[in-house]
Amino acid sequence: MLRGSHDLYRYFLAAAIWFVIAALVISAARAGKAASALYEKARNSATQSDVLSSQRAGEFAKAFAFEWATFNGDPDDYARRLRAFNPALRFHPPSGCPQKAVAAYLRSLERRADGAYEAEVSLDVQRPAGAADKDKTGVWADGRLDVRVCVREKDGGFYVPNTPVLVPRPGVPEIETRVDYGVNPSQTVTVALTNFLRAYYSGKSAADLTNLVVPESKILPVGGWELKSVDSVVVDTADAPARASVWATVTQEGFAVQQHLYLDLKSERGQVLVVRVSPTPN
Repeated sequence: MLRGSHDLYRYFLAAAIWFVIAALVISAARAGKAASALYEKARNSATQSDVLSSQRAGEFAKAFAFEWATFNGDPDDYARRLRAFNPALRFHPPSGCPQKAVAAYLRSLERRADGAYEAEVSLDVQRPAGAADKDKTGVWADGRLDVRVCVREKDGGFYVPNTPVLVPRPGVPEIETRVDYGVNPSQTVTVALTNFLRAYYSGKSAADLTNLVVPESKILPVGGWELKSVDSVVVDTADAPARASVWATVTQEGFAVQQHLYLDLKSERGQVLVVRVSPTPN
């Protein structure tokens, strides 16, 4: 009996030890999973925070470049506007003719290793044409400036350490968009696409596009425009096309503009329906 009791004791002791080990393993695994979840959450939060910070820095750079490029001839007004971006900013006001910024475009934004942002901004500006040609007094001439702006962050706010620096105008690649098809559509297809364009530009609700688009397309009408003319249509197949390149002219309150649309199509049982409207070649 004593020996049996001793063996039974050893059995229960071993079982208890294994139970403790298993519990520790499970606990460690759960802790690891929790730590991983917290890491992922922190990483995602940091990414979202970085994106938001970059967006704010880019807008700050654009706003500063816009004010820097605008000079109405009053140095005090100029200083007040620029020092809103850093009260300690050092600069000399412009001189000569006035200049006004019309628009600012953020071309690029990079975050340096020291945490500062460098933004490249393009500015559309206007200056009095009469400053160079007295016969054009009262006329404003269009111009463009390209600048690099440094933006730093401190205590949750942004500031600029220096005024914008002029940089060369970037080259724009000259690439002609071509389509790999060029078949004239049949009369039936032309009518179907014309009806779609008319409803797409002037329609007031999705119901106006019924029987013109596939049900799952989720295409909605622009509204408020009138189709003036369909100037050119080419498709991949004359009678049952899957793709179309369309040039059309639309008008609104006397203003006319030409549109170039690429349409994905679904042709079945003699009917042509629009699947997608895109500015990108299909």
